[in-house]
Amino acid sequence: MIDRISRPFRAAAALVGSVAAVLSVHGQTPTVVPAPTDQLREPAQVLPGPRIIDQQLDAVFGTAKVATPTGPVSIQVRAYAPPSADGNPRANPSIPGPTFVFKPGDLLRIRFNNRLNAAANAALNAADGTTLKVGGASGGFDDISSHVSHEISIPNNSNITNLHVHGLHVDPKQDNVTLLILPEDFSPGNMANNLQRFVPNINKWWNRNYQYKIPRDHIPGTYWYHAHKHGSTSTQVENGMAGTLVMRPVRDEDDIVPGLWSDDAKRTHDRVLMVQELTNFRIPGSGGKNGSKSGGGGGGGGAASTPSSFVTVNGQSQPTLNLAPGQIERWRLIMAGGNHTAAGSFWVGSFSAPRKDMPQSLQA
Repeated sequence: MIDRISRPFRAAAALVGSVAAVLSVHGQTPTVVPAPTDQLREPAQVLPGPRIIDQQLDAVFGTAKVATPTGPVSIQVRAYAPPSADGNPRANPSIPGPTFVFKPGDLLRIRFNNRLNAAANAALNAADGTTLKVGGASGGFDDISSHVSHEISIPNNSNITNLHVHGLHVDPKQDNVTLLILPEDFSPGNMANNLQRFVPNINKWWNRNYQYKIPRDHIPGTYWYHAHKHGSTSTQVENGMAGTLVMRPVRDEDDIVPGLWSDDAKRTHDRVLMVQELTNFRIPGSGGKNGSKSGGGGGGGGAASTPSSFVTVNGQSQPTLNLAPGQIERWRLIMAGGNHTAAGSFWVGSFSAPRKDMPQSLQA
């Protein structure tokens, strides 16, 4: 839960005229950039029905466009995508994944499908073998395909995944990070027998219906979801597999600052700011290093030695947010980078000459 950094932000009325918050995150010393023209946009939202949130979510590989101050840049990523209006899978992912909005006592149902099909994509097929070998202590090699999933954290099987709701107090049988949700084109018969028991649906191995019953006394706040398969967590999170969970209070008047939230993203002053380090890890021809050195423990399987290709806020590089003097803002800030190599900084001020900082009251 990120409760400390989801409190209100007030733009002081002392500054006359338009105000821009330049939302930039740098891995090095911040540099002066031209005035951005790309306006900050909210991630797509999944709003609740009558006490039930029911949504299909697919893990897909495809092209995502990152808006930058110099124009859009296309990158290839593994990430999440809601279905299209006709219910069919989307060809390209969204960065970040959609924001799920719900309240204490609700039922959050996510119908999850793993569509990271290497056989149908030359880049994924070349980047990820079904079995990786690593040097053992004796100098030999250890075939990790015969290991139990939660016993290993070495990089393996980057297209096998699962889903973790970070911070929610829910049934651990639903939020089980040892599960293996396989791609559609990867049969459980390709796995060792002692791993097949971690596949939740042996007849529909690419699918898992997650159902989270939110306790009625759960604390509202800002949470997030992400991939958590041991051996590929960092690989997938660095590649964009993350999204936000917003738990609203049961009564709007019980919010930290009532009146800021709106279901209309163009009218809201209660915003999600998801910061991601997008590395095109082990995907040839997409700007990353194919077969780059991998590392990272704790179930990571990441690329600790490879710098991020992009650091984004809501899938954008250095977007602009126009603020009215005196406006109260709530920013739900989530650092969703896999390796946390970027140092976060926000500059709030005016680009009109003379360029100057904006007086502000910031509670964090």
